[in-house]
Parts: sequence; C-alpha cells; structure tokens
Amino acid sequence: MPVSTYSVKGARLAVCKKSNQLSNLVYLLTLLLGGVYYPVSSLPVWLRYPAHALPFGYGIRALADATLYHRSIRSLAPQLLPLALFALVLPCAGVVAFRLLERLVRARASSTYIRRQATAITAYHPLPYNGPSVSTRRHRPSPCRWSPIVEPPGSTIV
Repeated sequence: MPVSTYSVKGARLAVCKKSNQLSNLVYLLTLLLGGVYYPVSSLPVWLRYPAHALPFGYGIRALADATLYHRSIRSLAPQLLPLALFALVLPCAGVVAFRLLERLVRARASSTYIRRQATAITAYHPLPYNGPSVSTRRHRPSPCRWSPIVEPPGSTIV
C-alpha cells in the first residue's frame, strides 16, 4: 500500500480515539444531569437548567415511576410529553444542522478547489510570451493539458 493510505488510516484512527473520549465525557455528564446518580431536585440550581434541557432525565424519571410505583400512562404524562416533544424537535434540528454543515463544507471545499486550480494554472501554465513585438512567431500551447493537482480521467496515482 502507498504511504498515503497509511497516513489516512492513522488520521482516521486518531480522530476516532478523540471522538470516543468526547463521547465518554458527554455520556458521564448526561448520566449526572439526567438523575441517574442523584435526583435532579438535589442538584444545585445552576445545574437544574441544563438537566431539564436533556431528554434523558425525563425518561429516567418516567421509567422509575412506572417500575417502582406502578404508575399508569396517564399519570406519567408530565414526563412523557417532554419526551414526545424532544422526539419531534431533535431529529428536525439534526437535519437542519446537517444541511447547514454540508453547505458550509461544500462552499469551503469548492473555494479551496478553485484556489488550488488557480495556483496550478499560474504555476504550470504561465502567460504566453510571444517574443519581441516585431516577431511574427506565434506561441504554441503547452502539451500539458492538466494540472498535477487534479488527475485526468482514467488515470491512477501510484
């Protein structure tokens, strides 16, 4: 395998390791704020606001009330209605966020592509020089029709 393949695999592994650490941190904070270790009412006031913004706490409370106190669905409505609201709003917010990020990445990638193409064209295809103004000789185009940044169709880099 080429060296570039190993570097891409190494970069992916490094990103996965970092994202795994971040997900573990978020998971522990969600457990703490969700009321798994302590009831939300025993948290400090400044931590109760983010605790009520997470759907995990509503689900934990509904599950505890249903299993420990044999509550009916009707009595669990105060915990289930916010869960239903989260189930409707969060997927829509995820789709909107994904579309915005996709547009941002595409715009950044296209501007980078255009900038690279402009650099490649000016670096490898300088403006033609026709010689002195009294010469009648015409400039012949360069035989190289592609820049080294963009591969021509059907070619492979070894």
